[in-house]
Amino acid sequence: MDTNTFYEKTFKQFIFGFVGILSLYFIFINIYFTLTFPVRTVAIIATFFNPLVLVLIFILPVMYIRKLLWVYISIMCFLLYVVGSWLLANKIQNILLWFIVLPVFISVAEFGKKPVRILLFCLCLATLTLLSAFTIDNYFATGGLITDDQTLIFGIINTLVIILLLSLSLYYGYRFIQIQTSPPVDAKADVNGNKKEVFALGNDHTENYKYEEIYQQIREYMENNKPYLDADFKISKMAYDLNINNTYITSAIRKVKNMSFVYLINTYRVETVKKLIKDNIASKYTLEYIYLSSGFESQSSFNRVFKQHTGITPSDYFKQVNTVARDYKSQTTGDKS
Repeated sequence: MDTNTFYEKTFKQFIFGFVGILSLYFIFINIYFTLTFPVRTVAIIATFFNPLVLVLIFILPVMYIRKLLWVYISIMCFLLYVVGSWLLANKIQNILLWFIVLPVFISVAEFGKKPVRILLFCLCLATLTLLSAFTIDNYFATGGLITDDQTLIFGIINTLVIILLLSLSLYYGYRFIQIQTSPPVDAKADVNGNKKEVFALGNDHTENYKYEEIYQQIREYMENNKPYLDADFKISKMAYDLNINNTYITSAIRKVKNMSFVYLINTYRVETVKKLIKDNIASKYTLEYIYLSSGFESQSSFNRVFKQHTGITPSDYFKQVNTVARDYKSQTTGDKS
């Protein structure tokens, strides 16, 4: 199976499994527990909403599932906020465990992108829920959401479902890492029955064509999205966005351009610096602004990479550009006179 197809299938399995467990959870809650408003209302909404999401996951391609994922997360976060506030006000504290599940699920579904932002988002939601619970407890009548004899059972079921969802998320997180980092090989048996690794792309002609095709995707991605302007840009981000194995990306760049991924990224950054310097004849920007805007995170790395690619220091290049510009201006002025 092709790596991309395998990744898409695994991604669908993860989202389908997660939403499927939630669907069964809310169905069970509605049938077994005696709930009152507003928790009852939220549980009914979630009971019908999650099966609908399951149908969409089953019929839609991964590209559309990714786009709709944050819509689903936003709706579920709102429902969690409402239910969490009222249950906390009723002293059912283990509802807070859902704020552990939430960042883990998002991080795995987004393949570890922007973990700090995800964590801050979940912390803010948890804080808002606690504040709302405090307000409800002080200004509203909160008794009777769940009968006393059902509170213990609810806590046990809630904890078990959370453990199941965490286990599922961590398992698929490990699977995604394996898919992204494993070499593109298939295991086949030789004439003696021993396993040997055979390159998945096949013969040299097919292999070269495939690499050229992959590099074309990389080039379009770089030129259209300009990800190299982000100093934290890594190959895992490109692999996620293009849905291509890390090893395929590295091999395509090396075979087509005879360079490493890091060298390719720095090539784009150096070309951006050179363009900004040429456009900066009027000295509107400082050199620091130029290299930071081009994706370099420090002056030392910028100086080293720039000299490695051009053979001269950034300051020498800056002087050369200004000298050429002055000479051209003087020549133009002389011709006119």
